[in-house]
Amino acid sequence: MRRKLSQHTEWLSLVETSGPFLSVSVLESVFPQGLEKVDTPRKQRLRSAYEEWRDSVDEDDSQLDKLHEAWLREVFDEFLEYKDSIRTPNKEEKEFTFNPIDHDVVFSPDLILQDSQNKTPLMFISVCSPDTDFEKANNKDDWPVSLPEKMIQLCRSYNVRLGMITNGEQWMLINAPTGSSSSQVSWFARLWFQEPFTLQAFQ
Repeated sequence: MRRKLSQHTEWLSLVETSGPFLSVSVLESVFPQGLEKVDTPRKQRLRSAYEEWRDSVDEDDSQLDKLHEAWLREVFDEFLEYKDSIRTPNKEEKEFTFNPIDHDVVFSPDLILQDSQNKTPLMFISVCSPDTDFEKANNKDDWPVSLPEKMIQLCRSYNVRLGMITNGEQWMLINAPTGSSSSQVSWFARLWFQEPFTLQAFQ
């Protein structure tokens, strides 16, 4: 039991958390045998895709937009195996949009993870450019609040508890229960291959 407790404590110390989101006691009850390992071929494929994406960001590659999309799809479709459960919202019909009172702006998810059976949304996903700072409000926006705050409001307006924001490097999972405090945890892709526990936890 000490080994499993140490494992959860270790990976929690390597990610950024805010609010009452995760605790060792909860993790122990949900994962009594410890975190599931990532098999070597999947890890190698993910690392190769990450390195290609990271190089394209650092070199400001002319194909960055395509490589950014490919990297995100590698994570969502292949690594997390969301391919058959993820879709884009119908923006023409303004599906799942949030319009804050007194602000001339609309915020909506870029992707939706839905239940494979009844198609109800399980998680809203916001995809950002690689240089996006989640906590910095966009002063050009008529609703100048941070991305996490926007995601929290969107989730609560549709009673969807989970949201995710990613720029390819940072992967922030938001827990936004209605009537209770929100919280968040961020993984950083660069650490997935240096600290395997963080990749297992993200999986």
